[in-house]
Amino acid sequence: MKKALKKGTGNKGLILYVILCLSFANLLATGYLVFQSRKQPAAPLEPAKAPLPAGLDTRAGRAALFDKLKLLLNAKDYDRLYLLFDETVRVQFPKDKFTKNVEDIYSITGEILSGAYRSYDVRTEPGGVKKYDMRYPIDTEKGKAVMLITVFQQGQEAYRLVGIKISKEN
Repeated sequence: MKKALKKGTGNKGLILYVILCLSFANLLATGYLVFQSRKQPAAPLEPAKAPLPAGLDTRAGRAALFDKLKLLLNAKDYDRLYLLFDETVRVQFPKDKFTKNVEDIYSITGEILSGAYRSYDVRTEPGGVKKYDMRYPIDTEKGKAVMLITVFQQGQEAYRLVGIKISKEN
């Protein structure tokens, strides 16, 4: 009977030894992972973007807007182009000033040959208005450029065109 107790006690010692070794190994592994995570800063989480407004939330919708603007710019139909813009823009930019700005852009880029939607940024303006800047790399008669089309949306209202900017690529 004494031998049975000694064997049982020996097993308890072995089990205790294994548990201590595993705990120590776990502690070392945890310390290593903590140390490694401090070496590499975590990438900041990007907030989820608000989806594009209805009518621009599909490839066809974005292409239709671009094609309409391209057609009017290339045709130099500044009257119809002016009417596409939101009323608040038309109040701030009289038609003659708008036409002068568009003519200046055309003199720099020439005719727009092609383009395709690439990406967008969105931010919320005061009053809850969402401002969307959509990027379209374009090919023009005078080289490559980027067209930035800006629209506003208030709540669930339809989007409003408020800006076009064309920047030449270097």
